[in-house]
Order: sequence, then structure tokens, then C-alpha cells
Amino acid sequence: MATPGAFSTRRVGSLPVPRLGGARLRFVLRSCALLARYPSVAVRLPDGLGTATAAMEEKVVQSFVRSPQTFGRIGGARVRLNPRNTLPENAAMAVAGWYEPPISEILTSLCRPGACVVDVGANIGWYTFLAAQRVGPTGRVFAFEPEPENFALLSESLRDNPRPQVRVWAEAVSDHDGEETLFLSDEAASFHSTARHVGTRSLTVRSLRIDTVVHDLALPSVDVLKIDVEGGEPKVLRGALDSLRAGRVRNLLIEWRSETWEAEKPLWEEIAARYRVYRILMRPRLVEEIPDPTLERVHAAMLAVGRHGRNLFLAGGAPD
Repeated sequence: MATPGAFSTRRVGSLPVPRLGGARLRFVLRSCALLARYPSVAVRLPDGLGTATAAMEEKVVQSFVRSPQTFGRIGGARVRLNPRNTLPENAAMAVAGWYEPPISEILTSLCRPGACVVDVGANIGWYTFLAAQRVGPTGRVFAFEPEPENFALLSESLRDNPRPQVRVWAEAVSDHDGEETLFLSDEAASFHSTARHVGTRSLTVRSLRIDTVVHDLALPSVDVLKIDVEGGEPKVLRGALDSLRAGRVRNLLIEWRSETWEAEKPLWEEIAARYRVYRILMRPRLVEEIPDPTLERVHAAMLAVGRHGRNLFLAGGAPD
């Protein structure tokens, strides 16, 4: 198993700046469509985008509560929702048809026909189906979801909406091949974690590393590695170090929890040396680069974004 080395010179100088013009345009157009659907939200725009975003989320949730739905339209598929996910999550998927807008639009731009995408923490499959639609029949999408209820819903949706390019695993992705303890959230089915005690229950699940998947499937590269595992992101990335060092992972989309990285400075420096690091924003420009992204600077940058900005986009993947 690879171990993180000492901080080395950043290798990103020659990496191209990601081209997100299409993602920005889609974000603006879809935002305008939602404003046309809920025009009363427009009066909140002078109070700031954060206030307007919260007002829009409230309107979408109210619509969902008035007319509950058990399916959402995702990537051209009718996908089963988990009623134990949060109301804003299910409402976004079922009513707005647009979940985590900046991440969805960035992922859409990164997924080209024939691309390879790994979705760690797939839940009911929003990003899995979104990626499958974009990569098409010549691409590949590998989705990992260890919680049995979410995995069953994802599997049922794939049976209802066949996507031959998608393969799903019931394993947790971690820094070792074997077993992990999955702590089950009492609050929502999207909050389960292998890194934090989030409820009164737990179960033992099988685990594997990204490096194992890349090796066993002989993947030449991964175009997008998306990780949302409620604090287990350092474990996932530690188990992907061989692939990262070889430059096989071109782009990462990861949820950021500062508290889970406090003891992971060497690991973060190893990763940040290979990528351009951007914080993801809930606004039309979508991203903002964090120059010299030390752990301390990333912490500060993420605090400044607010509640809709706990995600990073790492672009490039420079090899040793």
C-alpha cells in the first residue's frame, strides 16, 4: 500500500486551466428557469445569492411536501428516491431536477463520451446516472455504495433503466482491502460514514481501495473520481495514492470537512502537489482557484464559502 511522502514541489505549473464555459452557461440558464418557475424568489436577489438560494430551496421543498414523489428524473432515467434522505435532497431531485447544481454542472462538463468515472458514495445514484448519460455506451461508470438500502434502490433503478456502462459495488472504498465499520446515521440515509460516529447503529461491510480497482480492472485512467463519504475522504484518497502518483486520476470532486483533515497534512500536501485546487461556489463562475493550497489556506477558503460550498474540484493529475 502506498504511503504519503514528504511535501514536494507543486507540479501544476504546466497543467491547463479547466474549461467550464459550458457548465457556467448551463448553470445560468437553469437558474433563470427556476426563477421563472418561482418568481417570488427574485425579490431576494438584492439580499445576496446565499439568501436567494436558501429561498429557492425552501420553495422547492414546499412543492415536494405538497406533492411527495418517490422518483426523480436523473440523467434521462426515472430513479428511485430514498425517503430517508433529507427533504432538500429529495426535493431537489424530484421537483427541481437539479441536485447540487455547481457539482452537477462541473461533472457534466468533465464527462465526455467514452470517459471513465468512479462514484464513491453513490447513494441512490444521482451522479451515477448523470455520468452514465454523458459518457455514453463507450464509457464506464463504477459506483460504490455500501449501505444496503441505498444500494438496493440504486440496483433497482439500474434494473428499471438499464445502463450497461455502469457497474455497482456494495463495498465501502477505503485505505485497505478487507472490512470497514459503517456507522449508520439516525438523521438521514445520506449521512452514513466510515469515519465518524453519526448514529447509534453500525454494520460491518467489505472494503477495497481505488488502487485495487484500477489494478484489477486494468484502467488506464480515471477521468473523474467523485468522493462524498461524510468524512471518509482521506481514507479513500490514501487508498488511491498509487493511481494519483501515476497521474491516472485526472480530476477529483470531493466533499470537504476540515475536521477530518486536521491530522492528514502530509496526505493533503501529497495530493495538492499534483492538482490545481478550486473551491466550488454556488454562483455562476462555479469555481475559484486556491493558490498555494496548504491545508490552512484550504480551511480558510472553505470557511468563507458558506454552507453551499463544502466541496473541492481538483483538476490536472500531474504524475511523478
